Amino acid sequence: MDNTQVLYVGTAKSLIDQAQTTYTFNNNVGWLMNVDPSTSEIVIGNSFQGFTIWTNTQFTTSPLSDQFISTQESITYSQQSKTWAEANIVEQIPTKNKKTIIPSTVPDQEYNVYSTLIFDVPAFTLLETCTDVVFTYSCTLTQALDQFITFTPSNRRFVITSIDPTIAGVYYLKITGKINNDQSETITIKLTVNSECKYSSITANSQFDVSYIINSGPSTFSLNSFSTNTTQCPITYTLTKIGISSTSNFLVLIETPLSIRINTQTPSDEGVYIYELRGKNSIGSLGQAIQFRVAIKSECASDVITSQQIQNQIYYIESGTPILKFSLAWSHTMSSCGTIQYQIVNQADNSTADSIFYLQDNQFYVNTSDVAKMEEYFLRIIGQNAYVKAIRDFQISITTNCPYAVITPTQTLPDRTYNLGSQKVIFSFQDWSISEINCGPLTYSLLVDDQIIFNNGIQFDPFTREISYYATDNSIIGRLNNIYQLIPCCSFNITTNFTFLGFNKLRKYHLTNH
Repeated sequence: MDNTQVLYVGTAKSLIDQAQTTYTFNNNVGWLMNVDPSTSEIVIGNSFQGFTIWTNTQFTTSPLSDQFISTQESITYSQQSKTWAEANIVEQIPTKNKKTIIPSTVPDQEYNVYSTLIFDVPAFTLLETCTDVVFTYSCTLTQALDQFITFTPSNRRFVITSIDPTIAGVYYLKITGKINNDQSETITIKLTVNSECKYSSITANSQFDVSYIINSGPSTFSLNSFSTNTTQCPITYTLTKIGISSTSNFLVLIETPLSIRINTQTPSDEGVYIYELRGKNSIGSLGQAIQFRVAIKSECASDVITSQQIQNQIYYIESGTPILKFSLAWSHTMSSCGTIQYQIVNQADNSTADSIFYLQDNQFYVNTSDVAKMEEYFLRIIGQNAYVKAIRDFQISITTNCPYAVITPTQTLPDRTYNLGSQKVIFSFQDWSISEINCGPLTYSLLVDDQIIFNNGIQFDPFTREISYYATDNSIIGRLNNIYQLIPCCSFNITTNFTFLGFNKLRKYHLTNH
């Protein structure tokens, strides 16, 4: 603007700037003002101001008597006017000598809902020296931002706090620093607002394996939902098949309630599949996964095998030959699913049973004569086809029947008389019989007066079963009724003290002197 457009206005001798510093002058100070109102920093105007103009109003009095005369009066108010000036004052006259403002550097900020974030913006500076520079700061917040962000210009401080997870997102805060010659610089701060989901923890709970029979129709199987440490952050799920693939999409994931639905009529889908269930929070920054098995089985998987009752068994080792104990002929509901195969195992761990037990043509045999095999066996029969199985447990005792064998003398030994000094008397007896042949052969002992101490002159050969007697000692004359016992026994003992004393046979011999 030129000089014709400029007026000097003002009679002030002091000014107070934005830093609240008072400046006093010897001469009057004021402003340069453009007479063009559109560009002037001071706008002059006038308007009417005063009471509302009332319309002329008549006031009429009522006659009191004949002595009074009615009169009319009117009251009016004149309007008044006022002139005023509105000023937009700057502290310093703009100049063409621009200053260099150096804005501060502020790193990007990250805020988590349900917390409070406070940070200060460092003050802007000037490259040049200027003693009276004053910075003012501003940050214009939209209506959405001012709900959770406050900015204090005096210390350039931001305070951010909220409990609303819906504000999550990325925002840009613009801070303007302005000096008192009307120059300014603006910086932008990136603010990322995270909902609590970003820091929520997820725990994958274990899942049960699933079994489905082909052609059994749609079936739904519940899954265990994952756990999270907050109720404000929902979990979304995905299901992925690991490894082999099937020819059809027989499985569908249902998120609410968490479950899977299986339906197939395709025999080629038979198999065992591994699936991975993965859960993520709503922003997908965290996730956990767990695997489980889905077994798609043939219709034969619904076959039912019915086992037969098996009684506990006893086998005597003295038999020494294979003995058939029972036959196996279990039934099943679906004969088209293959024949039943049988196996003998130990009950404790399903390990293979001792070789003295075996199956031949679905018949159970036992064969041993080994004393070391004598014990109680807890066995299990497993009957199975390619799809299902059944079991039946039983007990078998490998033992001996010899303690109960019956020994029978085959002849009677008569009492005998011997003359002292006579020739040696020799006689023998036949081998006795035993009811359990394999408990033999028998061995014999000769007792004299219940002791294995022979009197003078008597001899016994247990192998030939021959007894001889020859004596010349007069001291035994008249000793009658000495008792001699033949004691048979088996060729082995069940225990150290095993004998067949219950089967002892007593025979008497008389010694006389002629």
